[in-house]
Amino acid sequence: KRWAESSQWTFENKWYLLEAEESFSHNDYEAAKSFYKQAISSAKLHKFVHEEALAYELAAYFHLELGEMEQSMEYFLAAHERYHEWGAFGKCNSLFEFVKSSFSPSSIESDFAPSAIGTHGVVPVMNDRQMMDDENAAWMNFINSVRSTQKDRSSNSED
Repeated sequence: KRWAESSQWTFENKWYLLEAEESFSHNDYEAAKSFYKQAISSAKLHKFVHEEALAYELAAYFHLELGEMEQSMEYFLAAHERYHEWGAFGKCNSLFEFVKSSFSPSSIESDFAPSAIGTHGVVPVMNDRQMMDDENAAWMNFINSVRSTQKDRSSNSED
């Protein structure tokens, strides 16, 4: 905390992220949510793309653990985009693979096809913007499938 106070630019987002993780470990979920958001905002404000990516990723795992699938998916997508912007293509690939396996139809008890994620599998480690745009489109298709399934479930439960 002292470092964040002495050099806000460099350490503020790191302190917020540590506070988020500590709050999460103590089951203080509201504080954790707030600290994750502050870590993301601070990293973005201070132009630390790689630390913004890490904050998004850790926030995504947090929301996944709480069963907040939509928020988790949004954060995973944002993390993926920031890692790509930073040039961490291998990390993009591993994150995409993790999400594909974690958000499988059986894990969210829905009946959408795995092909909604995309058919190209692991994206080769390369700086190919079109391939990454295709992967981001696959993520969005996947998110929209999850949302559609969730909306269908909530409409059916209200009837």
